[in-house]
Amino acid sequence: MVIEPIITYGASVWGHAATKKYNKKLLAKTQRGFALRATRAFKNVSTYAAVALAGFVPLDLKVLESREIEGARIKGLSKHIPDVQSYYVTRKNLRAKEGGIQVERIKKAKDGKVVVGCKTER
Repeated sequence: MVIEPIITYGASVWGHAATKKYNKKLLAKTQRGFALRATRAFKNVSTYAAVALAGFVPLDLKVLESREIEGARIKGLSKHIPDVQSYYVTRKNLRAKEGGIQVERIKKAKDGKVVVGCKTER
């Protein structure tokens, strides 16, 4: 969708406001016209039905996602990556073009960055 980059610009600063009911309505109202045109639906189709039929992600969720990604990039922290010294994961048969990838371990380094150790299986 054309307006996603425009709306999500600076979401790390103002993204918390996307949880408010009034702002959700404004974002849905903005997205409604694009969704109706994409689906070629009549104007009496509900906003959320048109967004779902068009295959768009609701803008309030997209803003929250963008806020989380930008915050993790800037701060180097994410609530989705475990905060442990050594976290071992074994996953086999993750497909890649060259072959499968096996994640050996995820380790948090001393400087706070996350290091992922992987090896490829051929």
